[in-house]
Amino acid sequence: IILKKQASLRVQAVEEENDGINFYFAAHNQAQKFTHFLHTVVPGTHEKSSKLISHNERDATANIKMTFVYEIAPICRDDLVILPIKAARQLGVNQLCLVLRVSNQIHLYDLAAGVYTAMTSLLYHKSYTYS
Repeated sequence: IILKKQASLRVQAVEEENDGINFYFAAHNQAQKFTHFLHTVVPGTHEKSSKLISHNERDATANIKMTFVYEIAPICRDDLVILPIKAARQLGVNQLCLVLRVSNQIHLYDLAAGVYTAMTSLLYHKSYTYS
């Protein structure tokens, strides 16, 4: 999807990690646009942090490293999922559902009742985040 939509045009480097992929950008707004693009095409949550690398008091300048983290929901089309009871009640479906499509929402089909529904990324991450 990233290549198809040409969202990778401003990416300076790509690094593969054990738990994901790192994309590097030259400018803050490019990274922000990329994060917004991901939010429109895949379900997930994002965080933003900044770290002061160096500063010059005389010139009143600072070098800041910005980090955007986007965690994509690990779910695919045709997955059979068991929803937490609270999420299933909120969606009005049974716990056992089939994933029909994954976009910025997760589209589910209740196998027992024959009902279609969509789960937002916010509800997904609230339901599957354990403290």
